[in-house]
Order: sequence, then structure tokens, then C-alpha cells
Amino acid sequence: MVLIPKTISILFPAWYKSLDVKKIEELPAYVTSLVHHITVVPLAWWWIYNDFLVTDPNEPYVPAAYLRFAAPFCLGFIVADTFFYAIPLIRRGNVEYIIHHALAFWMTYALLSSSGHLIRYFPHIIICDTTNGFFNLAWILRLSGFRDTVLVSFLEISFAVLFFFLRIINLSTVFYLMFTSPDGNFGIGRFAFPLISLLQFYWQFKIAQALSKKFLGSGSTKKNNNNKEATTSKDAKKSS
Repeated sequence: MVLIPKTISILFPAWYKSLDVKKIEELPAYVTSLVHHITVVPLAWWWIYNDFLVTDPNEPYVPAAYLRFAAPFCLGFIVADTFFYAIPLIRRGNVEYIIHHALAFWMTYALLSSSGHLIRYFPHIIICDTTNGFFNLAWILRLSGFRDTVLVSFLEISFAVLFFFLRIINLSTVFYLMFTSPDGNFGIGRFAFPLISLLQFYWQFKIAQALSKKFLGSGSTKKNNNNKEATTSKDAKKSS
């Protein structure tokens, strides 16, 4: 992640110089996150599809090759994201991401300590990062001159909709099944699941609030501006 700003500054010098200090600090996290989402996440969907085709519930589809690749990849991503994104955000007073990462480490430890039968739920957790792919791409496009375009609006709305289905419905269901499973020997680690779910609901509220402000608030602002212009025009006519 340290090499990402240097690499981008060489490949895209004009674009890199247009970024402010805050965006340059966030750049490594967004780029590595996007790489994570376009590699591990599609394979997780592929795993779910193949597991759906299995007719015997006692013989789940578990691709060993994918696990050997995805498990350390995901763990390494969480570690890097913690040090290069979540911890720096603490300096700005934002602690929700470090809380999320701490819970993610707690959940990972609980999963590694539990029964192997629950491994079939692993891809259902990974596909939640499908949402972040849309979010990160929109972030990059906003910094590339596409801020108020239809494409960025589409990505932002898609992010919000997918967040609801994948992180609210899907993740809450998976956590409930794991939390109540007799195979889940999680101990106190089981309480990481509901805490992570509560954090998703909190973020869903913030997402809805932000989109409402952008798509509904902008309309009312525009209307107020038009009213002000009309009033100014009338006053100008009266004075003339």
C-alpha cells in the first residue's frame, strides 16, 4: 500500500497532483480495496453458485484451492486496511471503522476456532464487499471529473441498494444461522456477529441520509435558488 501513491504519481502525474492531502491519504486504501473486490468477491459468487447446485445438504461445495487463496488474501487485506485507513481515521475523530475492523478480527478468530461445517457460509460474508466495489469506483470517478454524471449517480444508488440486500438481509441472515448453529463452537466470539450486524444498520441509515440529501435536498435547493432569482427579477423590475 505504501507503493501505491508513488506508482500512481508516476503513471498519472496530472491526476495525482489534482488530489488534496486527504484524498492522497485515502488513495491506497481505496485502490487495494478495489483490487480485493474484483478478485476475491467474484470467486465467492462462483462458490455460492456451485454450492446452490449441490443436492445433498450434507455434502456442501467447498473449493479448497479458493480457500487457500482467499483466506490469507482477505486477512491480509483487513490488516492493511486497518493500518492504512481505519487507524488514520481515528485522528479525524472517526472511530467506526476501527471498531468494524476489530470486530472483523474477532469474527475471523471465532470462525477459525469453530466447526469446519460452517465454512460454507464464508462466501456469503465475502460477497458483502460487492457493495464496496461500486462505492470505490464512484469515489475514483468523482475525483476524475465525473462527479455529477449519470454514471456516478448510478453507482451510488447501486451501492445503496446492494448494501441493503447484501449487508442488511444477507449478512444478518448468515450471522443468525451461524449464531444459532449447534456446530458453532464460538464461545464469547459469537457476540461479534450481532455487533457487526448493528454496525451495518447504522451505515445503512447514514447512506440513506446522504443519498436523500444529494438527490432530494439538491432539488429543494435548486427550487429555492429559482425562487430567489424570481424575487430578484421582480424587485429589479419594480426599481426600474
